[in-house]
Amino acid sequence: GHLFIKDQLHSIFKQSHRELHIFLYDDQSKKPFSLDNLQLDSEQLSKLSHETNVQNLGYTKNFLNALDNINEKFDYFSFSDQDDIWHEDKIKKAIAKLAKVSSNTPALYCARTEIVDATAKNVLCNSPLFSRPPSFKNALVQSIGGGNTMVFNKPAKNLIKNFSLNLDVIHHDWWIYQIISGAGGYIFWDSEPCLKYRQHDS
Repeated sequence: GHLFIKDQLHSIFKQSHRELHIFLYDDQSKKPFSLDNLQLDSEQLSKLSHETNVQNLGYTKNFLNALDNINEKFDYFSFSDQDDIWHEDKIKKAIAKLAKVSSNTPALYCARTEIVDATAKNVLCNSPLFSRPPSFKNALVQSIGGGNTMVFNKPAKNLIKNFSLNLDVIHHDWWIYQIISGAGGYIFWDSEPCLKYRQHDS
Protein backbone atom coordinates (compact mmCIF):
# COMPACT_ATOMS: atom_id res chain seq x y z
CA GLY A 1 0.00 0.00 0.00
CA HIS A 2 2.91 2.38 0.49
CA LEU A 3 3.27 2.95 -3.25
CA PHE A 4 -0.30 4.13 -3.68
CA ILE A 5 -1.75 5.37 -0.39
CA LYS A 6 -0.75 8.99 -0.98
CA ASP A 7 -3.01 9.12 -4.07
CA GLN A 8 -5.81 7.45 -2.14
CA LEU A 9 -5.72 9.82 0.83
CA HIS A 10 -5.49 12.94 -1.31
CA SER A 11 -8.46 11.81 -3.43
CA ILE A 12 -10.53 11.50 -0.24
CA PHE A 13 -9.43 14.87 1.11
CA LYS A 14 -10.31 16.45 -2.27
CA GLN A 15 -13.93 15.30 -2.03
CA SER A 16 -16.55 17.95 -2.83
CA HIS A 17 -18.19 16.87 0.45
CA ARG A 18 -15.69 18.22 2.97
CA GLU A 19 -17.08 17.06 6.32
CA LEU A 20 -15.24 13.79 6.79
CA HIS A 21 -12.76 11.90 8.92
CA ILE A 22 -10.45 9.09 7.84
CA PHE A 23 -9.75 6.13 10.11
CA LEU A 24 -6.68 4.35 8.82
CA TYR A 25 -6.02 0.82 10.06
CA ASP A 26 -2.64 -0.77 9.36
CA ASP A 27 -3.19 -4.53 9.41
CA GLN A 28 0.35 -5.31 10.55
CA SER A 29 2.08 -4.28 7.33
CA LYS A 30 5.55 -5.75 6.90
CA LYS A 31 6.74 -2.17 6.49
CA PRO A 32 5.03 -0.13 9.24
CA PHE A 33 2.84 2.68 7.96
CA SER A 34 4.23 6.21 8.20
CA LEU A 35 2.75 9.62 7.52
CA ASP A 36 6.09 10.73 6.08
CA ASN A 37 6.12 11.79 2.42
CA LEU A 38 2.32 11.94 2.17
CA GLN A 39 2.34 15.76 1.91
CA LEU A 40 -0.65 16.26 4.20
CA ASP A 41 -1.24 19.68 5.73
CA SER A 42 -2.27 20.32 9.34
CA GLU A 43 -6.00 20.47 8.51
CA GLN A 44 -5.83 17.13 6.72
CA LEU A 45 -3.85 15.56 9.55
CA SER A 46 -6.51 16.71 12.03
CA LYS A 47 -9.04 14.64 10.04
CA LEU A 48 -6.94 11.48 10.07
CA SER A 49 -6.75 8.84 12.81
CA HIS A 50 -4.24 6.00 12.53
CA GLU A 51 -4.06 2.68 14.34
CA THR A 52 -2.03 -0.49 13.87
CA ASN A 53 -3.67 -3.83 14.64
CA VAL A 54 -1.92 -5.94 17.27
CA GLN A 55 -2.08 -8.89 14.86
CA ASN A 56 -2.86 -9.38 11.19
CA LEU A 57 -6.61 -9.84 10.73
CA GLY A 58 -6.93 -10.13 6.96
CA TYR A 59 -8.81 -7.62 4.85
CA THR A 60 -12.38 -8.61 5.76
CA LYS A 61 -11.88 -8.63 9.53
CA ASN A 62 -9.78 -5.47 9.29
CA PHE A 63 -12.66 -3.57 7.66
CA LEU A 64 -15.31 -4.96 10.03
CA ASN A 65 -13.12 -4.41 13.09
CA ALA A 66 -12.43 -0.83 12.04
CA LEU A 67 -16.15 -0.19 11.61
CA ASP A 68 -16.87 -1.68 15.03
CA ASN A 69 -14.27 0.59 16.65
CA ILE A 70 -15.71 3.86 15.33
CA ASN A 71 -17.84 5.19 18.17
CA GLU A 72 -18.01 8.84 17.14
CA LYS A 73 -21.32 10.27 15.94
CA PHE A 74 -21.11 10.05 12.16
CA ASP A 75 -24.09 9.86 9.80
CA TYR A 76 -22.42 7.90 7.00
CA PHE A 77 -19.60 5.40 6.64
CA SER A 78 -17.47 4.17 3.77
CA PHE A 79 -14.67 1.71 3.07
CA SER A 80 -11.60 2.37 0.96
CA ASP A 81 -8.73 0.22 -0.28
CA GLN A 82 -5.24 1.72 -0.07
CA ASP A 83 -4.72 1.74 -3.84
CA ASP A 84 -7.99 3.34 -4.99
CA ILE A 85 -8.52 6.88 -6.25
CA TRP A 86 -11.96 8.28 -5.49
CA HIS A 87 -13.82 10.47 -7.97
CA GLU A 88 -14.25 13.91 -6.46
CA ASP A 89 -18.03 13.65 -6.07
CA LYS A 90 -18.20 10.11 -4.68
CA ILE A 91 -19.40 11.00 -1.16
CA LYS A 92 -21.67 13.81 -2.36
CA LYS A 93 -23.43 11.54 -4.88
CA ALA A 94 -23.84 8.75 -2.36
CA ILE A 95 -25.25 10.98 0.39
CA ALA A 96 -27.68 12.58 -2.06
CA LYS A 97 -29.17 9.12 -2.67
CA LEU A 98 -29.04 7.92 0.94
CA ALA A 99 -30.51 11.13 2.38
CA LYS A 100 -33.81 10.42 0.59
CA VAL A 101 -34.39 7.42 2.86
CA SER A 102 -35.96 7.55 6.32
CA SER A 103 -33.30 8.02 9.00
CA ASN A 104 -34.40 4.70 10.57
CA THR A 105 -33.99 2.64 7.39
CA PRO A 106 -30.70 0.86 6.67
CA ALA A 107 -29.43 2.24 3.37
CA LEU A 108 -26.48 1.35 1.15
CA TYR A 109 -24.95 3.05 -1.89
CA CYS A 110 -22.60 1.11 -4.16
CA ALA A 111 -21.38 1.65 -7.70
CA ARG A 112 -19.37 0.52 -10.68
CA THR A 113 -15.63 1.11 -10.79
CA GLU A 114 -13.33 2.51 -13.43
CA ILE A 115 -10.61 -0.12 -13.80
CA VAL A 116 -7.22 1.46 -14.49
CA ASP A 117 -3.60 0.34 -14.82
CA ALA A 118 -0.93 0.69 -12.13
CA THR A 119 -0.27 4.32 -13.08
CA ALA A 120 -4.01 5.10 -12.84
CA LYS A 121 -3.67 7.12 -16.05
CA ASN A 122 -4.94 4.50 -18.49
CA VAL A 123 -8.53 3.24 -18.25
CA LEU A 124 -8.75 -0.47 -19.05
CA CYS A 125 -12.53 -0.85 -18.75
CA ASN A 126 -15.43 -0.37 -16.36
CA SER A 127 -16.75 -3.06 -14.04
CA PRO A 128 -19.88 -4.95 -15.25
CA LEU A 129 -23.10 -3.09 -15.97
CA PHE A 130 -25.85 -5.00 -14.19
CA SER A 131 -29.38 -4.74 -15.56
CA ARG A 132 -31.44 -6.21 -12.72
CA PRO A 133 -32.23 -4.12 -9.63
CA PRO A 134 -30.57 -4.96 -6.28
CA SER A 135 -32.53 -7.44 -4.14
CA PHE A 136 -32.02 -10.05 -1.43
CA LYS A 137 -32.70 -12.81 -3.98
CA ASN A 138 -29.89 -11.43 -6.12
CA ALA A 139 -27.62 -10.96 -3.10
CA LEU A 140 -27.72 -14.71 -2.40
CA VAL A 141 -26.02 -15.50 -5.71
CA GLN A 142 -24.14 -12.39 -6.81
CA SER A 143 -22.16 -9.52 -5.34
CA ILE A 144 -22.85 -6.33 -7.28
CA GLY A 145 -21.00 -3.68 -5.26
CA GLY A 146 -17.35 -3.67 -4.30
CA GLY A 147 -16.63 -2.64 -0.73
CA ASN A 148 -14.46 0.21 -2.00
CA THR A 149 -17.56 1.81 -3.57
CA MET A 150 -19.87 1.41 -0.57
CA VAL A 151 -21.31 4.26 1.49
CA PHE A 152 -23.97 3.50 4.10
CA ASN A 153 -25.92 5.17 6.89
CA LYS A 154 -25.89 4.60 10.65
CA PRO A 155 -28.78 2.06 10.77
CA ALA A 156 -26.87 0.03 8.17
CA LYS A 157 -23.69 0.33 10.21
CA ASN A 158 -25.51 -0.98 13.29
CA LEU A 159 -26.92 -3.91 11.30
CA ILE A 160 -23.47 -4.79 9.97
CA LYS A 161 -21.97 -4.58 13.46
CA ASN A 162 -24.67 -6.66 15.16
CA PHE A 163 -24.83 -9.38 12.50
CA SER A 164 -21.07 -9.77 12.06
CA LEU A 165 -20.10 -10.43 15.68
CA ASN A 166 -18.33 -13.78 16.15
CA LEU A 167 -18.89 -14.78 12.53
CA ASP A 168 -16.19 -15.81 10.08
CA VAL A 169 -17.24 -13.54 7.21
CA ILE A 170 -15.43 -14.30 3.95
CA HIS A 171 -16.11 -11.14 1.91
CA HIS A 172 -17.32 -8.09 3.85
CA ASP A 173 -18.83 -6.35 0.82
CA TRP A 174 -20.99 -9.27 -0.37
CA TRP A 175 -21.99 -9.93 3.24
CA ILE A 176 -23.10 -6.31 3.68
CA TYR A 177 -25.21 -6.46 0.50
CA GLN A 178 -26.87 -9.62 1.86
CA ILE A 179 -27.49 -8.20 5.34
CA ILE A 180 -28.99 -4.90 4.25
CA SER A 181 -31.13 -6.34 1.45
CA GLY A 182 -32.24 -9.21 3.72
CA ALA A 183 -33.38 -6.74 6.37
CA GLY A 184 -35.48 -4.85 3.82
CA GLY A 185 -33.05 -1.95 3.61
CA TYR A 186 -32.67 0.48 0.71
CA ILE A 187 -29.93 -0.26 -1.80
CA PHE A 188 -28.90 2.08 -4.60
CA TRP A 189 -26.53 0.72 -7.23
CA ASP A 190 -24.98 3.47 -9.34
CA SER A 191 -24.30 2.59 -12.98
CA GLU A 192 -21.73 5.40 -13.10
CA PRO A 193 -18.27 4.56 -11.67
CA CYS A 194 -17.35 6.36 -8.45
CA LEU A 195 -13.62 5.61 -8.29
CA LYS A 196 -10.53 4.38 -10.10
CA TYR A 197 -9.79 0.74 -9.21
CA ARG A 198 -6.08 0.31 -9.75
CA GLN A 199 -4.64 -2.97 -11.11
CA HIS A 200 -1.02 -3.69 -10.18
CA ASP A 201 1.40 -6.54 -9.57
CA SER A 202 1.14 -6.47 -5.75
